[in-house]
Amino acid sequence: DNEDKFNNKGAKVSMSTSSRSLNWFSFNLFSGLEYKEEQVESNMITGFKQFRENSSVFTKLELIRNIFNDNYKAHLQGSIREEYFSNTKEFETLYSYSVFSEILLESVLLIPKFRYNKNYRLPTFSSMFWADNLYSSGNPDLKPEFSSMYEGSLSLSFTGSMISTSIFFSYYTKELEDLIVWVQRSTGKYIPENLRGGEISGTESELSISLNNEMIKLSCSFNTLSTKQFTDNKATNNKEIIYKPDQTFSTRIEYNCNDFMIASNSRYNGQMFLNEVNSIDIDPFWLHGLEASYVRSISEHLSMKFYISSDNILDEQYQVIYGYPMPGRKIETGIKLKLK
Repeated sequence: DNEDKFNNKGAKVSMSTSSRSLNWFSFNLFSGLEYKEEQVESNMITGFKQFRENSSVFTKLELIRNIFNDNYKAHLQGSIREEYFSNTKEFETLYSYSVFSEILLESVLLIPKFRYNKNYRLPTFSSMFWADNLYSSGNPDLKPEFSSMYEGSLSLSFTGSMISTSIFFSYYTKELEDLIVWVQRSTGKYIPENLRGGEISGTESELSISLNNEMIKLSCSFNTLSTKQFTDNKATNNKEIIYKPDQTFSTRIEYNCNDFMIASNSRYNGQMFLNEVNSIDIDPFWLHGLEASYVRSISEHLSMKFYISSDNILDEQYQVIYGYPMPGRKIETGIKLKLK
């Protein structure tokens, strides 16, 4: 029954340059400026009108060195970012670096990698200014959540004339400062707070296979994730992290004949938890979609595409954020014109 107004603005300027002509290495350089602003007006929040902004300067440099020949490459990446947050009136310096190599043996590519990353996660605007009611309330004093992550990974891929396969495995640990958690007060009301610290660690593995020929394309991938958080709160310590399924499986089958295309997409989402203490979970679910299109050339420089597509065709009822139902069945059709 309220007329809430949200106003978000942003601007970003960036530049990049690279060189491939140096004697013993090549490089890529990327840098720029960014500004973001969020504002809300509502009679359900304290002060009626709330506002925050953050601005940043960033640069990233990648050095690439060929070892022996083009089949062996070493990469060194580094970046630095200076952030300013209006709600805390603080500057923060963030940086990251990674070292990895590419080993190409005929059609097999092997990439061992180590990465360190210092990053942040802003509290969501709604968690800061959530409407005050009997069950929950926002916290305008929330600080950004900072993290330092160490990750080691190994990927192996094979590319053949018709079949491509890739295998990926990684282990990571993330140290957190000012971890943001919704905590239930003695009054029963949930309010987000910054905890002193925490840690998330786990493993991730993925297998992907694709088959291609002139008429049929088939791709599928399987992913497993095992990740837990460790905090100074007994209720959330040693619990699986929320909103991350333990397993996912996706597949796509596409058939092309002349100017016609028909495709089927399916995605399996394994069990996942919807709150920090792992007391609310959802059962696994499948989502299916269908696509079809026909392309016709009108002239030498103009083509027309008729298409129809559907998402969640079986109208699966599911949630990936607690209390927010996801979109139901969607069917879309139309015509696209393309200038060549």
